[in-house]
Amino acid sequence: MNREVILTRLPVGDRRPLAWVLYENGWPVQLELEPAGGEERTGNIYVGKIEKLVPSMQAAFVRFASGQSGYLPLAKAKRPLTRIPLPDGRLREQDELLVQVEREGSKGKLPSLTASLEFSGSLLVLLTDSNGIRFSPRLTREQKKRAEAQIRELQKGRERSFGVLVRTNGGKASPEELSREFEALYREAYQICQYGCSRSVYSCLRRTDSFWARQMAGIPRKEPVRVITDEPELYEKIKAFLSQSQDEEVCREKRRSEDSGVVSYGGWLRLEKYQETLQPLFKKYALDELLSSLLDRRVLLPSGGFLVIEQTEAFVAVDVNSGKRKGERTPEEFYFRVNLEAAEEIPRQLRLRSLSGTVLIDFINMRDKEQTGRLMSELQRGFREDPVRTQVIDVTRLNITEVTRQKVRKPLWEQVEQYRCGAGSVDSGWVGE
Repeated sequence: MNREVILTRLPVGDRRPLAWVLYENGWPVQLELEPAGGEERTGNIYVGKIEKLVPSMQAAFVRFASGQSGYLPLAKAKRPLTRIPLPDGRLREQDELLVQVEREGSKGKLPSLTASLEFSGSLLVLLTDSNGIRFSPRLTREQKKRAEAQIRELQKGRERSFGVLVRTNGGKASPEELSREFEALYREAYQICQYGCSRSVYSCLRRTDSFWARQMAGIPRKEPVRVITDEPELYEKIKAFLSQSQDEEVCREKRRSEDSGVVSYGGWLRLEKYQETLQPLFKKYALDELLSSLLDRRVLLPSGGFLVIEQTEAFVAVDVNSGKRKGERTPEEFYFRVNLEAAEEIPRQLRLRSLSGTVLIDFINMRDKEQTGRLMSELQRGFREDPVRTQVIDVTRLNITEVTRQKVRKPLWEQVEQYRCGAGSVDSGWVGE
């Protein structure tokens, strides 16, 4: 698969936030804007204090920064790291503990917290709530077997045990890369878990990487990717980041040409500085038009059908409409064609728009069970390409397809609205209306 990443500033209202746009085989599949407040707190670890326990909700409200509280489900605090040991294992009000921001608050909701800390790298994730080894479902059996043997060897003789999640990139990494990242993550995790609770309350013990660095870390390894930016300062930062994150063999193979502004890493990653002066990078790729289309409720399909995508308070609704027929002999042929196009487009739209939670899809009703089976297979195939965990749950008696997509970041419409209205709270609604 050929991948292309565009990093450029994109006009949003009267501001120009940095945008990350990922193309796969020539199609845009992801568009993210840097946080409006200048810093993304998701992944940050703090020394928090419990303000209130709510047994009926099985949750606690924890103040983790000055003037900022979050919501902590007790199910995510089974093995908390606290300043004072818990004699009976139960948290109490005013207890101080380490918490991590799992998701930023949205639509007036508080940030979601967890006491099960994760220390993420590009290859591995160290976990404080388990001792086992888990794997990305995208890894092959051979990759899992090879990585497990190495991780178990690296875990031997450690003062503190952590669970390990091997990410998709970890299955393709060399033993040297895995060892180097494990050692770095272990040192950081050990220091925070051992001494973090001795820090003053509301201290930030670990800050997440910058917006662009987090995105770079998620690029699949060893597959061709071209990264283009027209920001000179950012180009130099990315170059330094890539040099630090590559293994010695890749760094030895690195080729640079300062005149052309191109840097190649190991033959699979190519960083380019966009230097055309007559046409801005975002105009060359029509990113302003792409953003505008993603804020519209309607998505046209090649056959003449269309999707209507609605964000509600409780779920995302996707309605598949037939539009105008184009030449098929029977309506059933046309409906099947529209549904197949929709099944291909819906996973891409959910990913581009960063829509998550419960998704209800209303396909055009079909009588043929074989066609229905092919439709579900196509939909599931599209979701397998999504790095965010997505699952087709069921088809209800009313022929509504239920899908769940993990909540990782704010929806795109909300990212845009924060730039148009300021970095404060955003009312629920749909900006395409």
